[in-house]
Amino acid sequence: MPFHSRIHVELRDLTRRLILEYRGALPPGQVMVAVQDANRILGRSVVPERRVPACEGIARRVLSERVAAIAVEQALQRTA
Repeated sequence: MPFHSRIHVELRDLTRRLILEYRGALPPGQVMVAVQDANRILGRSVVPERRVPACEGIARRVLSERVAAIAVEQALQRTA
């Protein structure tokens, strides 16, 4: 399998795994966009073998921040 195709498959698998992990906390579309944005941000700046782990790290950070923001917003609504 060509390297580009392998990366595509690995990113798709990462997206599916994160969708399952964040199920109930974030819509699947937000997870998919986080992975796509991470891949786009990296551009050509990462060694190909590190691309998927780097995308995962960036996507997890973004998703964790979104979940935290939702939790804060919900807590503020309860106290209002």
